[in-house]
Amino acid sequence: MNIYYISEFSDRGHNAGSKARNDIEKMFEDFEWRKINNNAIVSKMSERNSKYFAKSFIGALQLFFKIIAIKKGVIFCQYPVVKGPILHRALNIAKKKNKLCFIIHDIDALRAPKEQRNNLLDNEIVLLNKASALIVHNNNMREVLEGNGLTVKVVEELNLFDYLAVKSTPKPREISRTVVYAGNLKKGSFLDELSSLKELNFQLNLYGSNFDSNRIQNENIVYKGSFAPNEVVENLDGSFGLVWDGPSIETCDGLFGEYTRYNNPHKLSLYVAAGLPVIVWSKAAISKFVTENNIGFTIDSLSEIPNRFNDLDDTSYNEYIKNINNLRDKTRSGFYTEKAIVQVIERIEP
Repeated sequence: MNIYYISEFSDRGHNAGSKARNDIEKMFEDFEWRKINNNAIVSKMSERNSKYFAKSFIGALQLFFKIIAIKKGVIFCQYPVVKGPILHRALNIAKKKNKLCFIIHDIDALRAPKEQRNNLLDNEIVLLNKASALIVHNNNMREVLEGNGLTVKVVEELNLFDYLAVKSTPKPREISRTVVYAGNLKKGSFLDELSSLKELNFQLNLYGSNFDSNRIQNENIVYKGSFAPNEVVENLDGSFGLVWDGPSIETCDGLFGEYTRYNNPHKLSLYVAAGLPVIVWSKAAISKFVTENNIGFTIDSLSEIPNRFNDLDDTSYNEYIKNINNLRDKTRSGFYTEKAIVQVIERIEP
């Protein structure tokens, strides 16, 4: 059976927002599958003018004819896809002759305001049900989709996004009270409340874009700079990587905080690739993966971190290091994505 993939390669420099999609695209290329160029995608918001929409429309038509020309095969597509009636029509036609597999990056409805969530989720389920197979983040995501009408029979769980990187010697780690937070710092709204604390009792090293020095009034919160996605792996200084979202330090709430109940944050993959043990919210979907693999600890509130450090000894920390390094090479080489893809192909091939 022929295997195809819809290409969408993009490059956003120091913005890691496209890192996961680019990594999967790179793996598609390495598999030497048949490539379907998707010219409907333009990544820069500044290009979204009349020329952009014309280009996108023409690209969508080109994609439509390429998809419906495929007689029999498996078509892999990263989700969310470029939306619109042309692509939906192409997927409807393709489903009748081929097997469609969506690799899910985000379910936008799950991070929408509650009053909009049900309608948006219904619309997403309609599109997802066009697929013959899905690769979802974890069991929590699978359950919420199936509970809202998903009928796709072949669903595989990714468990952890890969973070392709050049292989190198792991950065030495030692136990300390230094925590790393990497990502879009504008999105990390909990930093405002954390900065206002008189006693933080640990150091927080920040890495990423959109840093605003006026927001940080605490000498224990230190900005370390912004690096390209493939460079930041080797530049994270600390003993733990923090996975946290939302405006509060007491719990992960708000739209992005609640979303962690269902998704696998790419931030976790970065920390694993860097050989950095992690601290995660206890109710996040990834907390099960962290606990089962013993690569860090879970907390209900950021205020628990100092006491957890007080109880931590070298033996426990070295066990975290050993376990995280066992996963490090796997995620840098694409182990989790390849495993899920192989399982999907085995289950859907006639």
